[in-house]
Amino acid sequence: MGAATPRRFSGRHDDRPPVKERVLTRSLGLIRLRVPTSQRVMSMSDLQNPFGSKSWVMGLLRRAELNNLVFLACLFALLVFARPVLAQEEDWFKEADFTSAQECGACHASIYNQWTQSVHSRALTDPLYQTVLDKVLERQGGRNKIRCLSCHTPVASVSGTTIDVPTPIDWEGLSPVAMEGVTCDFCHTISGREDLGENIAVGAYVFPRKGRTHVKYGPRSGSDGGAHPSEASEFLRSGEFCAICHNKSHPVSATQVQSTYGEWRSGPYAARGVQCQDCHMPGYTEPDGHTAKAHVFMGGRTEMVKKAATLTVFGNLASGTNPRTVEITASVRNSGAGHAIPTGLTGLREMWLEVAVTDPSGNQIQQQRFWFGQRLLGRNGQETFFWEEFDKLEENRIFPEQSAENTFSVTVPQGLNGSLRVEARLMLHYISRGIASELGLATETIEMASSATTISLDR
Repeated sequence: MGAATPRRFSGRHDDRPPVKERVLTRSLGLIRLRVPTSQRVMSMSDLQNPFGSKSWVMGLLRRAELNNLVFLACLFALLVFARPVLAQEEDWFKEADFTSAQECGACHASIYNQWTQSVHSRALTDPLYQTVLDKVLERQGGRNKIRCLSCHTPVASVSGTTIDVPTPIDWEGLSPVAMEGVTCDFCHTISGREDLGENIAVGAYVFPRKGRTHVKYGPRSGSDGGAHPSEASEFLRSGEFCAICHNKSHPVSATQVQSTYGEWRSGPYAARGVQCQDCHMPGYTEPDGHTAKAHVFMGGRTEMVKKAATLTVFGNLASGTNPRTVEITASVRNSGAGHAIPTGLTGLREMWLEVAVTDPSGNQIQQQRFWFGQRLLGRNGQETFFWEEFDKLEENRIFPEQSAENTFSVTVPQGLNGSLRVEARLMLHYISRGIASELGLATETIEMASSATTISLDR
């Protein structure tokens, strides 16, 4: 792809209303806060500490270097001493402010049908997600509920109804539009004028502006068949839009617990102007001649994962060794992903390379495994998980357009002639073995790439 001017949404608009204070209203347990968005703030859901038992003082002190210290002190005082509701109920959206995806499908049948096949439509109803969240909340006594629901039912999140969701969760208790997960109207009623710079998260936006849900934002302006007014949105086409949910940090340590956006933002794809949507929402032409973006949202749980990496294996018989030795290298290159592989919630997925060496009769001589992923370590140095508190992150992933070369030696059995066959496979667990074991779940194994070669034993 040729060089292009990077397209990045700045979040600054000349037509922004000249007001001194825009209001951010979010839920914090029994407290609702109205704070100036000119302050550098974290997500309100991030301000909860669902991950562990560390005190609020420690959590706020650790975030002090990233936030205005005076603001944090005032906020802490509110958390300790304030009990009243500080924002009125009318400042919240109601689920009725959002249109069901089924209504959108009456005019946008093709887009709607694609969305129904996507993981976004199943963000809340996916059995795997529900099982994981139920088990995590059981271990935490209900902590982390609002945070984990925020991106999986964003309509319920911005309307405040996730506060009242019981634990264990009644998965049938939410409204139909909230059950639609990442639904059409949530994304297409975000203007982008709510942007707070680098503080991109569900709770750090006024999504959408009150009373503006009738306006739908997309690639074009104008009236869409008279059903609703439409406005063009640069933000909707930017990687920053995806960061709303694909960029999260730990509320205590500030360590990233999902960094897909950051991996892209600091990498070569963003530098060339390639946005997340260019890969995950490829363009096509509708029968009426309009260009559109596919709403299947291809990703890690689709065949797209098999296009992320290139695997090459090679080797040779070393000279001057006794017994004879073969040196083998398996190279994994992130050739097709604009973010690290694997990506997603920290430690949730794991990738590994397995290399098997066999003799001419097919007998295995040696097998090697090389692991790629992230590990979270607690205070005791033992591995822990993203829903718990942790002190250290071990990183061993492959970033965009980078390679990992894994080399090992094989001792050739005495008297063996002919050639050795080397077969390499790059594998993925959508849920790591550690998390699957902890939660009592099965984990699916996916082959991402493969390569094979033969090495002659003749000098």
